[in-house]
Amino acid sequence: MTTDVARKPAGRLAGRRQRHNPGRRRGAIAGPSLVGGIGMALSLPPWGFWVLGPLGAGVVWWRLGGLPARSRMLAGWAAGIGLFGPGLFWALSFNLAGGVVLILLESSAIGLAAWAAPGGQGRMLALPGSMVLAEALRDTWPLGGLPLGSVALGQADGPLLAADRIGGPLLVVGLVWLLGAGGGTFAVSAGHRIRRVGPHQVVSAAVAGLAVVGCVAATLVAGHLAPDGGRAVRTIRVAAVQGGGARGLRKGQVDPTVVYQAQQAARGDLPLRVIEVPTPGKSHALNEAIPQIETDLVAFVDDDHRVADGYLTAIEHAARTWPEAGLYCGRILPDWE
Repeated sequence: MTTDVARKPAGRLAGRRQRHNPGRRRGAIAGPSLVGGIGMALSLPPWGFWVLGPLGAGVVWWRLGGLPARSRMLAGWAAGIGLFGPGLFWALSFNLAGGVVLILLESSAIGLAAWAAPGGQGRMLALPGSMVLAEALRDTWPLGGLPLGSVALGQADGPLLAADRIGGPLLVVGLVWLLGAGGGTFAVSAGHRIRRVGPHQVVSAAVAGLAVVGCVAATLVAGHLAPDGGRAVRTIRVAAVQGGGARGLRKGQVDPTVVYQAQQAARGDLPLRVIEVPTPGKSHALNEAIPQIETDLVAFVDDDHRVADGYLTAIEHAARTWPEAGLYCGRILPDWE
């Protein structure tokens, strides 16, 4: 009798725990995965904390351990939300609904990769491999691919970038996840030691993690030693302008004149200022521009003129040669098409 009475309350309590367990379990799966994804997102520009890429991948690797297929997909999808939510947030400024769909679609690639990787043995190598395949899919589909938001971009200022010389961005993606898996294995082995699990389990986990870290290090050394194509043949100048305004501003918030001036300054060209006159006609444009001129010399060019090389230099030379003149003119040659 005593035994039966003691079991009934325990059974009722167990039933209550079971009824509330699914929601808590989903949160326990999605929560750490979301945190891991956010960590990987913080490795991307403009934040650039490259070390958080492997650390976030390690958290996701750990959370996938022992989960069934559907739970692994949930964990991977949550990690994708954490990664692509901040990484592709800029897409919402173009179209809110389209940006949301894009983030969810890109996150599903991480979910599929997590679903394809086993939750038990072999996860250390299988998960990086499946993530590389998912990234290859993102690079080609849909609409020709969208490599933006990739964890490889988070290594632009990190040591793993050296692997790009021998395997491209996909190898960098694989190394981020492989290093995360190796670090996760060390963490798990340390946890086993604290819980006084059998020493053979601790040693095997530590050896596996060390082997992974060694493979990553060997790949990076190979990347540094790989030929870079030989000596430089020539030098090219490239101007990169972030829309002319501060990061995060939409196109409509930045004056086109500011954008143009930023491009001119980046290229080292003659600084120009564009004045927009809504009323058509040359006279209206001159009446608007002439009062704003602060220089001694003014060059007038019509919209159907193509000036010769050295046009402005010739005007300056003429002004120095004949300073008493008030008007300088040159030949106008027809160029019929």
